[in-house]
Amino acid sequence: MGAIGFFSDFEDWSMSESKTSFPNPDPKKFKIKKVERIGEYFWVLVNYPDCPSFGGDKILIYNNVAIDRIKIYKELDPHFSTTGLSPVARFRPDSDGIKLSIKFCENC
Repeated sequence: MGAIGFFSDFEDWSMSESKTSFPNPDPKKFKIKKVERIGEYFWVLVNYPDCPSFGGDKILIYNNVAIDRIKIYKELDPHFSTTGLSPVARFRPDSDGIKLSIKFCENC
């Protein structure tokens, strides 16, 4: 079964049923708490103070970017994008997310 067949079961699925809505973090208001190089990736723990989920923390994974660029960037949007600086993966900033994000960096 190809990827298209696998995901075709979800064509009618919608987030509209969700009663919880969190605001998007302001990409201009962030603090980099930790950066680690793991293999070909940079593992970055970022805090967005206006984001209520997980105390504003997010684990972002980057590749093909110089660490200096991440550290001096004036905007750091945690969402995936085809333009600008975009993470290749994002994980929950809890113990499971930390373990999974490190395994991702070590094995991809």
